[in-house]
Amino acid sequence: RIKQRKYDVIVCDYNLGEGRDGQQLLEELRHTKLISLATVFLMVTAERTYEKVMSAVELAPDDYLIKPFTAEALQLRLSQVLKKKHAFAPVYRLMEEDLLAEAANACDRVSTLTPAYTIDAWRLKAELLISVGHVDEARQIYERILAMRAVPWARLGLAKTLFLQERQEEAEHILLDLVDEAPDYMAAHDNLARVQEARNDLESAMATLGQAVA
Repeated sequence: RIKQRKYDVIVCDYNLGEGRDGQQLLEELRHTKLISLATVFLMVTAERTYEKVMSAVELAPDDYLIKPFTAEALQLRLSQVLKKKHAFAPVYRLMEEDLLAEAANACDRVSTLTPAYTIDAWRLKAELLISVGHVDEARQIYERILAMRAVPWARLGLAKTLFLQERQEEAEHILLDLVDEAPDYMAAHDNLARVQEARNDLESAMATLGQAVA
């Protein structure tokens, strides 16, 4: 259905039965660009621990709802997400036109006009800066975020920037701690193995990937 037409809003259950779950579906849709950045993706789950799951994924849904929920709760969450999408719309348009440096600058305007989205704007700006090779600026943003809260994605982002600056030992230290604290964070395993391979520690890299597969 998604291949056949464009959807503005997708509400998806986390548990899809056999095979992939809702999170894996979201990642596939985003990686293959079957849905645009402007598309709202809401996850529905019975798991009250889902926030922990969401904090350890590379591509998170726009929001999630714990079952059972009321129509009013859905309406409120959808309204909040649509406001956020509207705030980031200029950034998304620039990204879709492959104007990544301009999109990074547009993130500053988002944080100025809507301070409630500052952390989200910083996160997106850091990712865009890495894409255009401004690694040191991205590192400073991740350090600023981590000074406020120790979120897993910011620690991963910092490790990525350190790796790109050939500071492998520092990157490995961060990633080892992250994998230990969040063993389900697949992107952390992936990046740790990459750092270990760069350091020619192939035995550790294989062990890291083996742990991820397990």
